[in-house]
Amino acid sequence: MKRFVCHLILAMFGALLITGCEERTIAFREGKVPVVSETVGHGREVRDGDTVYIRYEVRMPDGEIVLQDNSYAFQHGRDAVIRGIDEGVAGMRSGGKRTIKCPPEMHWSRARYGAKLPPNTTLTIDIEVLRVD
Repeated sequence: MKRFVCHLILAMFGALLITGCEERTIAFREGKVPVVSETVGHGREVRDGDTVYIRYEVRMPDGEIVLQDNSYAFQHGRDAVIRGIDEGVAGMRSGGKRTIKCPPEMHWSRARYGAKLPPNTTLTIDIEVLRVD
């Protein structure tokens, strides 16, 4: 009986670990962005009209960095950045970090952004909210 209980506990712990690592999807105004990992942060959440200061890195599927900025500011909800970033920061707080999978319809891929970005490419974007005003 003890052995059965130990196996059951191990199985439940394993299921919890696997569930915690699963990708989840956040629904936004016009689409969905899969969130791979997240740190919540502190303070109030980003809302439309806020000036959001972020650090970000945009990567190709093979991991190549195609764009990054350590201190970028934009007004949320005003089409000042690609939809993947604008909608990706929704609900984040200062100090929050998020890694998202950005589908082509939420960035420049359909228009072919330079020679580095082939059409219909899903990008990985690491975002950290530095400050919300």
